[in-house]
Amino acid sequence: MLGFLDDLQELSPRFRLVCQLAIAALVWQNGVRIDALNVPGLGLVHLGLLSLPITLLWIAGLVNAINWIDGLDGLASGVSAISTLITAGICLFIGEPSVALLALCLVGSLCGFLLYNFNPACIFMGDGGSYFIGFMLAAISIVGLVKGYDAGDCFALAQAQVSFCC
Repeated sequence: MLGFLDDLQELSPRFRLVCQLAIAALVWQNGVRIDALNVPGLGLVHLGLLSLPITLLWIAGLVNAINWIDGLDGLASGVSAISTLITAGICLFIGEPSVALLALCLVGSLCGFLLYNFNPACIFMGDGGSYFIGFMLAAISIVGLVKGYDAGDCFALAQAQVSFCC
């Protein structure tokens, strides 16, 4: 909705960023969050209070990244289709078929859009489309890839790595 409003009426960048962070905070509050990171050499690192700012940066950063590359014909939709296809493959590999299905639906819509957005473009994505694609890619990657292993799986994996090293 924010991107659609920005397409209709020019919103200030500061207002858009504040709205993006507020939306990302609502998403975090509803359980879509990055709680832990697997850091090479350290293993699984639980973020605790850093979960909120890292999740906000990830969501707002990906939304803005897709919006910023929406300057050339086919670039944003092509890069997003490739990224989402890879994310879907990884989700299938780690056992998240419902998230992979959602990602594949996004890939299908992006490929259909790309037919008309390729050079010379007949239609354009606009902020509404780029914000939606960035948000979906961010949320799918959090739910599918970060939440793919629950805490018990991560703990068992960390124990297996420690016992293998010892």
